[in-house]
Parts: sequence; structure tokens; C-alpha cells
Amino acid sequence: MSPSSRRRQSRPGTGFTLVEVLVSVTILGAGIACVVTAFSQSLQTSSRVARLGQAAAVAEQELELAAAVSAANLAPKSGVSGRYKWRALYSSYGPNLYRATIRVEWNDKGQRQEFELSRVFLPRQDRAQEPAEAS
Repeated sequence: MSPSSRRRQSRPGTGFTLVEVLVSVTILGAGIACVVTAFSQSLQTSSRVARLGQAAAVAEQELELAAAVSAANLAPKSGVSGRYKWRALYSSYGPNLYRATIRVEWNDKGQRQEFELSRVFLPRQDRAQEPAEAS
């Protein structure tokens, strides 16, 4: 037996070759890159959903305020709540029924975003319009 063949026989399975290590590191690196990318996209989506939820809360608040006023006081209005600009529009929807549409707009990383919420409601009656109670 030659000395080189004895050396191979005396060390069977004692380590990895350089090619095996390079392939393993490459696969591991690609896997880590995929996980980091997925995590980053998840964070972006989560923050986008949070901003949309805040916009919905602004719209819902304005709808609640609209239902609390009398029909005579329903008029288009707008305002700002934090980073959100909103606009309320009202239209007659039937006898004593009104439709309120609240549009909320904001900028998200340079892109204009908007959310719209509508509801049909019966506005609060003025005391003068309420029927007199029978005694």
C-alpha cells in the first residue's frame, strides 16, 4: 500500500471537504436572506394595517358625531386628526334618513392612501320636532 492510500484509509469520515462547507454556507445564507426578507415585509404590512385601523377609527368617530346632531345641522365639513385628513359628506337617503360618507386620507411613505366609510342613519330629533307626550 502506498502512503497516500494508507492516509485515506486511516481517516475515514473525519471531516467535511471544502466544497461541502461552501455549499452548506451558501444554502444557509440563502435561507437567512429569505427569512429576513419575509420578516421585513411582515413589519411593513403590520404598520400599514395599523395606519388603516387608525383611519377607520377616525371615520367611525366622525360617523358617531354625525348621528348625534339634528338634520338641520348636517353640512359637509372637514378636519384633521393627527396625520389623517377627513371629509364628511351628507345626503338625503329617504324620509328622515341620511347617508353620511366619511373619507379619510393620509400619506404613507409618499403614497396617498384613502379610506371611506358610509352609514345610513336617523339623525337626532330637535326638541321642537318631537311629538308632545300624552298626559
